[in-house]
Amino acid sequence: MAALNGALPALPRAVAYAELAESECKKGAVDTAKQYYSEMVALQPNISWARGNLIPRILFDCSDLAWAEQVSKETLAQLDYPVAREDYGWVQFARAAKLQAAGQQQEALQVWQRALAFADNYQKFYIRAAEFSNHDLFADIYRQLPHFGEVTATGRAHRGKTMLHLAINAQRPTNVRWLIDQGMAIDTRDDMGHTPLHYAAQTGQIKVMQWLTERGADVNDVSGPSGLSPLMQAIEFKQSDAALWLMNNGADINYRMQAGVTPLGHAVSTGSLSIAAALLKRGADPSVRLYDQYTLQQAAVELNNDAMLALLKQYPGTE
Repeated sequence: MAALNGALPALPRAVAYAELAESECKKGAVDTAKQYYSEMVALQPNISWARGNLIPRILFDCSDLAWAEQVSKETLAQLDYPVAREDYGWVQFARAAKLQAAGQQQEALQVWQRALAFADNYQKFYIRAAEFSNHDLFADIYRQLPHFGEVTATGRAHRGKTMLHLAINAQRPTNVRWLIDQGMAIDTRDDMGHTPLHYAAQTGQIKVMQWLTERGADVNDVSGPSGLSPLMQAIEFKQSDAALWLMNNGADINYRMQAGVTPLGHAVSTGSLSIAAALLKRGADPSVRLYDQYTLQQAAVELNNDAMLALLKQYPGTE
């Protein structure tokens, strides 16, 4: 494990260890992530925001339930604040699912009831479990735990995300497929107006986009005030393969947002050279103006993008 510069003050080092722990966890390096977490706590035991972020992240990404239970209990004992309480409830919730799956129903029910005491909304547990990397644990939660009511398409997590939004954004394709097969609505919107297809486009998950469109998702669905289509979302996050897939499956290449921006204009403004080239080859309108002001070549000059400018000069109308 790499050591950080000891000359740095304790707080910046602790923050850096927190970031390293989350990064390692996303890679599946559970032991390294836990070591970085320990370094962070040793430097700054009261760094509540980082502890609150890392405990659920390591539970979701690494599925190390025993570790998560230990550190969430320690955190709750030291820092009795809302996020710490919710983290502890989260771990108890996951533990109850494992007990139920193992046939220990009575103990599972007791643990489950204890988990509910640490949450203001039990649906939050169900919804965010879609982010678990361990699909079996995720499925156990829905198949075996007492629901005390159904979690429906109206159930929402942070910023209006449904289970399907969360599973796609966390890139959990097995959970995504399971939710789709259970009949989860594929056209729900979060608070920004984004559908699950928008999330699949921005994360470049072509297989998920295929599943969603097979169930009726609209490749030209426009989200909320921003007016972003899934193609625009793929361009925004420079997901070239996802953008190409959408173009090949009916995406409107000349769609205009309220500000007058088209997919081609968006590709130029974000510096997405390969996407811009693909749009031009498919006949995207070269005469569009960014924000009804700049020609595409003018925009490339303003952005100091010589490669983009060279591409645009091959197409009359972009000058």
